[in-house]
Amino acid sequence: MNIPVKTYNGRIYCRPDASRDKEDKDIYLPDSVTALYWVPVVFVKIGRAGKCIGEKFVGRYLESYSPGALLYEASAYEAGDLATSTCMDHMSILPVNLRPLQELDDRQMDYILEVGGETVCSLPCSEWKRMLEKAVVDVTARLTVHIGDLVCVELCEPVPLEGAKKENALGFKGVLTGEQIFNFSFIFPR
Repeated sequence: MNIPVKTYNGRIYCRPDASRDKEDKDIYLPDSVTALYWVPVVFVKIGRAGKCIGEKFVGRYLESYSPGALLYEASAYEAGDLATSTCMDHMSILPVNLRPLQELDDRQMDYILEVGGETVCSLPCSEWKRMLEKAVVDVTARLTVHIGDLVCVELCEPVPLEGAKKENALGFKGVLTGEQIFNFSFIFPR
């Protein structure tokens, strides 16, 4: 499985499958990591393989979706080393329980992210389906997607992960229209 990402500024890159956090458990960061950047995302699971998918047909390839978040190791990200900044375990917070894509047609939803108990981001979901379709078209212009790939779209520029730490832990929580989709802490080295 691949994790192609369309950044907020339109760049496309891939993250390794090993970077996906599937357990919603506290993340113990290695001693070498002193800071992180994060960005909210929405992602779609691909339901059939394809390359150069046109806008007219893209809906046939999309299976289900969820909001999530991507993390970047700060020193590598600041140095412009995108590959190194993303290649650690648990750097792609992409929930396992996905939602039906049709849900984006049916109702208004809000995605709220909390860091250290404070709401730091509240995003409406009204444009997500269009953004996901466009991202899959753009990604497949460059590479083939396979069944099970998760195509991500960054919803803003990455920002430093900051907040009120309890001892050396920083809480991170995502809520979609009142339903918790992830909740864990980052445990920083002392």
